[in-house]
Formats: sequence, C-alpha cells, structure tokens
Amino acid sequence: MTNLASMFSGLIIDANVLETVKTSITIAINCIFPTIMIFMLLAGLIGYKRGIWRVTYNVFMLLIFYLTAFFTLNPLVRTLFNLNLGFTGFTNVVITNTQTGVSYYAPVTNLLDTFTEVVEGFYVLFGVEADPTKAAGFALAIAGSLLKLIIVIVDVLLITLFGWLVSLIFWHACFKHLIPQIAIKLTKLRWVSMLENAVKYLVITLLFMSPTTAIVNSINQAYQRSKAEMDTQSETIQNIGDFLDAYNNSLFAQTFFNWTADKDGLTFDARFIAKLTEYSINGSTVSLTGEFNNMLSSLGVVLNIVDYNFETNKPESINYESLMTKEMIETLFGIIKKSGLITSALPVVTEIALNSDVLNNYFEAKRIGADTIDWEDEGDNIMQILIDFAESDLKDMLFEFDENGGIKVKKIKASELIKDILKTDAQGNPSSTYTTIINAIKSIDNSELLSNAIPAAMKALYQNMPADKGIKDFL
Repeated sequence: MTNLASMFSGLIIDANVLETVKTSITIAINCIFPTIMIFMLLAGLIGYKRGIWRVTYNVFMLLIFYLTAFFTLNPLVRTLFNLNLGFTGFTNVVITNTQTGVSYYAPVTNLLDTFTEVVEGFYVLFGVEADPTKAAGFALAIAGSLLKLIIVIVDVLLITLFGWLVSLIFWHACFKHLIPQIAIKLTKLRWVSMLENAVKYLVITLLFMSPTTAIVNSINQAYQRSKAEMDTQSETIQNIGDFLDAYNNSLFAQTFFNWTADKDGLTFDARFIAKLTEYSINGSTVSLTGEFNNMLSSLGVVLNIVDYNFETNKPESINYESLMTKEMIETLFGIIKKSGLITSALPVVTEIALNSDVLNNYFEAKRIGADTIDWEDEGDNIMQILIDFAESDLKDMLFEFDENGGIKVKKIKASELIKDILKTDAQGNPSSTYTTIINAIKSIDNSELLSNAIPAAMKALYQNMPADKGIKDFL
C-alpha cells in the first residue's frame, strides 16, 4: 500500500512557486475560522432582528429538509436501481469468453436485474455453479454507496442554496398567519433568537463542508499519527506535511474536528459521512468513504512494516520481524474486520473460486461449502495460528532476521526440527514448538474452511504426484 504522497512524487515544482503556493494555502486555511466567526456574528444579528418565532420556524424547516433528505437516501437509491434503462439505447450487454469464443447476451432492463444478469453470464461462461445474487449484491453495494455519496453532496448543496427560499415562501404563504400577530410582536426573546440563528448558520456551514472536510480530516489524522514513521528526508513528504500541519494547527481544525477524533483517528464528520453513505444489499455492506478512512487509518501500520522511498516511488525494504509479532498480526486482522469491502468480498470470491471449473480441475473444491463458512470465526482461527507461530521458538528455528528486519530462511535438518518439537523441559513440559503445532491443529479443526481445504489439497497433491518417485506407493 502506498501513501497519498506517492501520487505526487513525480511532480517537480519551482522552489519559489512552491513557497508561494504553501504561503497562500496557509493564509487561506487560517482565514477559514475567522470568516466563519464573522458570518456567525452576522447571522446572530439577523436572528436578533427577526425574533424567536421566525428563527425557530427556519430551524424547524431546515431540520425537516435535512432529515427528509437523509432518511430518503436508501429509497432513492433503490428507485434508481429499479429505473428502466431503456432510455440509454442499449438492449444487451455482450460478455465473451475469449478462450472458448462463446458469448452471453445479458438483457438490459433496470440496473439491479442487469447487474445480476451480467454476473450470471460470467458464471455460465466460466463454469461457476453458484447463485449470482451474492456477487451482484457486492457490486451493487459499491454502486449504491457511490450513489449515496453523490446524492448527499447534491442534497446538502440544494438545501444550503435554496432551503431558505422555500422556507421564506412557506412562512409568508402559511405559517405567519397561524401565529397571532400580538404574540409575534410581544414575544421576541431576541438574545435567544440571536444565539439560535448563529448556531443554525454554523451547523449548516459544517454540513455543507462535511463531504470535503471528512476526506481532509481523514488524511490529516492519518498523517499526524504516522509521520513519525515516514521518510522525513523526502521533499515530497515535507511539502505535503507542511500543508497538513498548517491545517492541523489551524483554529478551524482545532475547534471543530481534531478533538472529535476517535481511537482510529476518525473525526466526527468522517464517521458521519461514512455511516450516511453505507449501503447494504443481498448480504453485502459497503461504505466507500468508510473504506477510504479505513485505508488511511492503516497507513501507520504499513509504514511501520515497509520502508517506502517516495522519491523513487518504490519500497526499499520490508520489516518482516515487525510483521511477525502478535501486536502487528492483531492490528492487521482488525483492519480487515473493519473493512466492509473486504468482509463482503471474501464470501463472493470464495464462492466463485470453489464453484468454478478452474479450481476444480486441481482438486474437489466443491466439497467445501462456502455457505457454511463463518468468516469472523475463520479470521479468528487464522489469526490465532499466526500469533502462536509468531510467539513460538519455531519462528526463530526457521527464520533469521537482519538489523533492518529482512528475512532469510535457515537451513535446518529435519532430525533437528523433530528433536526440538519433541523435547521437554526439566518439569516435563513440552516445547513451545510442540505447543504451537498442537494449537494450530486445534485451530484447523475448529475451522470450517481449513479443515476441508487442507484434506482436499492433500488429496490433489497425492493424485498428481509422479508414480515413479516411490513416494506415492508409500503413501
């Protein structure tokens, strides 16, 4: 995985121009907070003039607008998925297996059915005996999350620009006449209406900026948590780091976002947008902004393992010794568990692999039931096997590490390995190597996937073993 900075590693900018740009951006960032405060003051003065009735009515109307927009996201996406695509002019999606020359024509109806037909076409052409609904659901979950993000941006933009106008029209056409004029004139509560209107302006401003600030804050938090591991000698890192530090130290970021960051480095706006753009269909759940946040939060982990040179855009080395630790293994599996994209893709990829002719040419993959696999348990079992190995003497027997964490496989005789496995201490306790192997066997036995995949692979190995070697007859 590369850092966002690697995208800019090839840019060459004149030093004077770069310094001017950096200064301009820093000034712009520092101007955001006072600008918001000035407009909040103006909003407060407007609220003071209008009084409590008018301001409370505006707040109430905007609340209705936003709640309606957010609660209709899923129905709107479903409506778009069921929209007839006849207006596009396409009648079929043609899929061809280039090896066999056979084609499949998937009819274009609505987005939901067309996705399912396309996936079914791939299954038919490549010999996958599985229900296409799950794979289509995974693709639709990604599309649904993207559509929700676009709709959120459009909704917030429209409400911010035209919500006040609709509210004004309804006020003069209807609501103003429902409140007695004497109540409007006598009950002003101007200081309350002043504060209420200022807060209303602030909330609308932050909502309007939230799709952008969610991304910026995610990048900033990931950088602040990971910069100790970065190559600070890299000019690219220094330049991008200067921008992010300027933003991080600004009153805008400090006042509204930095203090809301959770243990994963996600600020409130990032969590809000991630939850808002999450979409579920046919057992698959994806949030593209959530995946972006998850990718950035894992940046520090990656930089702790990989020494990446951003000038050459290539990794220099990988620290395998740091990788083979309990803490690192738990962190990596934690990242996988938090990723809806990965947890939704795993069952789909496994189902396709286990039911395709490609894999079944080598061993009876169809014996493994993809529908009966509990992926959370499978992840825990595999993680525990890796942790047991990382904490055992077996790791040090098989590998040696240099000062940079580079790895080299040791040359060890089988007899020495067996001797180490079977040795006991003075109290008769088995070696850690023996315990590791026993725990691994127990974990495999608890794993639906491994307990079926390993025997199937061993059977395939036996069947494809050359008979002239004598080993096959022995087995």
